Amino acid sequence: MKSLFTLIFILSSLLIQGQVQIERQVIGSGGKHVKIADLQISFNIGEPQVKTIKGNNITLTQGFEQGEMRVLGIEPLEGEMKVSAFPNPSRGNLKLELEAAIPGSYRIEVFDVNGKRVLDPEELMITRKVSTSLDLRPLAAGTYIIRIESDRARVRRNIKVEIIK
Repeated sequence: MKSLFTLIFILSSLLIQGQVQIERQVIGSGGKHVKIADLQISFNIGEPQVKTIKGNNITLTQGFEQGEMRVLGIEPLEGEMKVSAFPNPSRGNLKLELEAAIPGSYRIEVFDVNGKRVLDPEELMITRKVSTSLDLRPLAAGTYIIRIESDRARVRRNIKVEIIK
């Protein structure tokens, strides 16, 4: 009887082993495989590892996505901008020194830590380097974010300042 169970177990294991099919699977944060007629597109996000080992007349590649990568274009970098704010912490008279690689009009806004704009935006023309002052005395003591940005130059800088009373 015991040998009959052993024989059944071995035969069922062989039958099951012959029917196992490994599906293409990647554990990642996203991805998809689409096949329409002769066209196949496959991608995934978060593939942990791809490695290729080459030997005599054989190449072994580990990982599912082994496509060729082509650079189609390079976006220009954002314009450079250097910003200094002092004194920080401040009693309300804050001096800003701005140096922009791309001249133009820049908007200066002040927000509280909840994202609410607390002062009206100021427009400032920067040709290369400029110094200006911000009057933050009407604001209560606390932490504020000064945002300096230009749509034309694709520049945005945020500076955290502390107001003390």
